[in-house]
Amino acid sequence: MTEAKNGVISQGQFFFLIFVSRAVVSFTNVRAISVGNLSADILISFAVSYAAALLFSLPAVICLKKGKSPLKSKILSPVYSLYFLLFTAVNVGRFSYFASSRMNPRISILVFSFLILAAACYCAYLGIESLGRFASFCGVILLVVILVATVLNFDKFNILNFYPVWNNSRENMIMNTAVFTSNTIEPALLLTLGDKVNKNPSKPYYLGVSLAFLSVLLLLAFCCGVLGAGADFRSFPIFTLFQLASFFNTSRMDILHTAFWVLGVLLKCSVLIYCCCECFKKPSRKKRSIISSAVAFLLTALIYYAAQGYFADYSKAVIVALFALLGVVVPTLWLIFSKGENENEKI
Repeated sequence: MTEAKNGVISQGQFFFLIFVSRAVVSFTNVRAISVGNLSADILISFAVSYAAALLFSLPAVICLKKGKSPLKSKILSPVYSLYFLLFTAVNVGRFSYFASSRMNPRISILVFSFLILAAACYCAYLGIESLGRFASFCGVILLVVILVATVLNFDKFNILNFYPVWNNSRENMIMNTAVFTSNTIEPALLLTLGDKVNKNPSKPYYLGVSLAFLSVLLLLAFCCGVLGAGADFRSFPIFTLFQLASFFNTSRMDILHTAFWVLGVLLKCSVLIYCCCECFKKPSRKKRSIISSAVAFLLTALIYYAAQGYFADYSKAVIVALFALLGVVVPTLWLIFSKGENENEKI
């Protein structure tokens, strides 16, 4: 009751929130967020991106410790709100594409997008306490899902599928490292939600990011070890991994993948809409949630219909640039040039 009145979440809840937010990105179409072949060397790129993600989070962590968040700026807070909504649209669009192509092709992407954003709007309206409890539930489910997928595919794992190790060019490996590092929004989430954690948020933040990377690295290793070269022909290799997992040869486990993805996308989009609402003080939270969800829906429609070809060609570069600018450069410059909380609000 105390946490609900104070509008804060525990360190454990924040840990699960970051864990799910980071991990759910890789449950999407891996082929859309990487270049080259899905082979053993992509694991190297992913491992390097883990170290880069920890390093590039330092400006946001230090900003939080010094109380110099750029989101307190009247100019930068609307920019970050659009950043949150863009990633909401990207995540919703990716899941809606999967749902429309694999679950029910007769239902359009916009229908799935509308349903998810309507639910996310309500979840964001409920507040950070409800999102924290939901994150704990999703985090436990995710750990169970990953355990099931790896255990039930262990007999299909073949180390020979990792050869040849080097299939991608140096340029592709560098691009994969950059995309894996930036294809998420956790530093901005830390800047927005850090003061809503009842204790120091830095430790659960780093633990959440670390567990997410290690979990996805395990799934990617099993994709390579089980699917081999066939992974390149799969639009959703992790989903295929779950399809191959069976219990006593009677049922497939792909329903676990889909079930978590629904919960994970709902949680992430709810958190992003909530963060967008936190960038503004007016109007009421209910109206801010509705407006933010409506804008996210319009962005989803724009990206995946009106500008689908253009965004598909340049999405990786756009995502890397936005992460570098708003996740690293802006917090770093804010640390150097901002003087204090009162000055920040005037800018």
